[in-house]
Amino acid sequence: LVEMGQPMHAFDLNTLEGSASCNRYFGGYTVPELGTLEFGGIGMTRMMCENNKVEDGFMHYLDKAKFYKVDEKTLEFRETKDGKVILKFENVKMK
Repeated sequence: LVEMGQPMHAFDLNTLEGSASCNRYFGGYTVPELGTLEFGGIGMTRMMCENNKVEDGFMHYLDKAKFYKVDEKTLEFRETKDGKVILKFENVKMK
């Protein structure tokens, strides 16, 4: 069994990748207009993980994310423009 970790997320020009806690995910995204996003073609590794609750929840909400708000420290995803935050990422420097 593979040890679970914290979900993480990285964006590059129209691509995303990260860890959902055990498995890695990757795919593409577009920004049709400022504040909105659409994910497409997201794939994922399928390792045998001890507990997939965190990972399943993370991927569930990533799939629902249609709107974003970003500043120098955080990235927030929402299901609706003025809805509650469903995923929040903090900017950290990778070692």
